[in-house]
Amino acid sequence: MAAVDIPALGHAADSHGDPDASYLIAKRGIWSWVTTLDHKRIGLMYLAVTSTAFLAGGIFALLVRLELFSRGKTIVDAETYNRLFTLHGATMVFLFIIPSIPGALGNFFLPIMIGAKDVAFPRLNLMSLYIYMIGAVILLVTVAQAAGVPQFTSPLDDSPLEIKSLPGEKMTDAVQTFYDTGDDPYKSDAQALSEGKELYDTYCQACHLPDGSGRIGPSLIDDTHRYPRVTTDKGMFEIVYGGATGAMQPMGKRLTQDQILRIIAYVRSLKK
Repeated sequence: MAAVDIPALGHAADSHGDPDASYLIAKRGIWSWVTTLDHKRIGLMYLAVTSTAFLAGGIFALLVRLELFSRGKTIVDAETYNRLFTLHGATMVFLFIIPSIPGALGNFFLPIMIGAKDVAFPRLNLMSLYIYMIGAVILLVTVAQAAGVPQFTSPLDDSPLEIKSLPGEKMTDAVQTFYDTGDDPYKSDAQALSEGKELYDTYCQACHLPDGSGRIGPSLIDDTHRYPRVTTDKGMFEIVYGGATGAMQPMGKRLTQDQILRIIAYVRSLKK
C-alpha cells in the first residue's frame, strides 16, 4: 500500500509564522500578538482581558460588601455605592461572562475540536477583540468621569430630581461650580451671605425662626437632623428645591437656583 502524506495541521506560514512551531513562539514580539490571526493567540488575549475585567468586577463587589458591613456610611457615600454596584454588575455581565465563553474558550478550543485550521473570518475575529476592549474602556471612563458630578434625588422617595430653570433664569458661575463639585461656593462670599439672609427672612424664618432653631420646621443648626442629607450642600439643595414632608414646599418653582445657593450659604453661617 502506498504511503500517503498527511499535511501538517499548522497554519499558513504567511499569517502564523512557522506552521510546525508552537503558536506561542511561531512569531515573536508584541507586534506579532497585536496583529495575529491565530485563533489560539486571540483566545489567550480574550482570556487576559476578561480576567482583568473579572478582577475589576471583584474589586467593585468587595467595596460594595465592605460598605454594607455596618449601618450608615462605612467607606463610601450612597451615591458612590450606587455607582460601584452598577459598575460591578455591568463589568461582570458585559465584560466578563458574555465575552469570556465565546471569546476565550470558543476561540481557543472550538477550531481544534472540529479539526479546522482557524475560525472563519480571522481578521474580523481579531477586530472583535479590539472593539470589545474599546467598549470596556468607554464604559469605565464614562462612569469614572460621571462619579464627581452630583446626581440630585428627591428627599421624598429618592427618585431622580429633575432640575429645571425658571423662565429667564441664567446659569451663573456659582451654580455651575455647584453642579461640578456639589459644594456651595457662596459660603465664604459676604455679599452672597447678606443677600441670602434677605431671602431667608422672606421665605424661611416663619418656620425655622431667624436663628434657625426651628419652630414649625426642624432646627437648621442642631447636630441632629430630621433629614440626614441636610448635612451636605447637595442634600440641602435637594430639600429646598424639591420640597420634603410636612409644610416644606418645593421652592424650585419660586426661587432661582442661584438664590437657593445663597440661602444655603446663609443657613450654614448660622451654625457658626
